[in-house]
Amino acid sequence: MLEAVRVALDPTPRQERLLESHAGAARFAYNKGLARVRDMLERGDEPEWSYYALRRWWNQAKDTLAVDEATGEPWWPENSKEAYNSG
Repeated sequence: MLEAVRVALDPTPRQERLLESHAGAARFAYNKGLARVRDMLERGDEPEWSYYALRRWWNQAKDTLAVDEATGEPWWPENSKEAYNSG
């Protein structure tokens, strides 16, 4: 028998912004990984799309992908690394 508990979240405005930031970071990483795989397929290359290959690629590329265009500063450290890994 399975039991579940429902808990309502009631984040403060700051916590809500952080939750949205982490979700956005995961989506950003997902979109960048998907674009990479699509580019490789279009070129006729065999893509490495395992979790580990994409995670390794993200860690190598994050300083150039997740950068504030105005300042040139990377913004990825503002979120948990797990946000990007889940993306």
